[in-house]
Amino acid sequence: MLLNSQPDHVNWTSVEATRNVANSMALSQLLLDAQRAIGSDTGAALRCIEQAVTLLGKPAAEPVSAQARGGLARWQIEKIKRHIESNLDDTIQVADLASIARLSAGYFSNAFKVSFGQSPHAYIVARRLDRAKELMISSELSLCAIAFDCGFSDQAHLCRQFRRATGASPNAWRRSQCNHAGQAPAQLQAA
Repeated sequence: MLLNSQPDHVNWTSVEATRNVANSMALSQLLLDAQRAIGSDTGAALRCIEQAVTLLGKPAAEPVSAQARGGLARWQIEKIKRHIESNLDDTIQVADLASIARLSAGYFSNAFKVSFGQSPHAYIVARRLDRAKELMISSELSLCAIAFDCGFSDQAHLCRQFRRATGASPNAWRRSQCNHAGQAPAQLQAA
């Protein structure tokens, strides 16, 4: 870590650049592993690709001084996360999130992006997709029911967002996950 002339301040640009290089190297390795495995072990290739997608979607760790640089305060982050998690099945408006954080909608959106590394909408969609994945693995609910439980307007909306994020349809992803775990839900056997 490089320090400025003042010992209390960390050069976050240098830290972020180092983190970006490490993430790029890890991402490159995951994609190379996926390429090698695609012909012989499709499951392993899919797991590598999913890890790469997770790495791409994962916001960088928040530096302590994020609030001074335009991010949200810790209490705001925690309240926003709790609100999003408890309301994933409902409509979540940026104005409501801004109100919880006691900020204007415009300032909130910018501060959210600094703190989370993505827009509020992108974060909410990612959380909904994570919840959908959990439900697909742990239950035998139909994709339509899962879509509604996760706040998507319909099954087609879930499928579009899921394919955009993972490169696979929800049903294909569900089958691959169940095959890895040795499970065979009744509705997948009928498909």
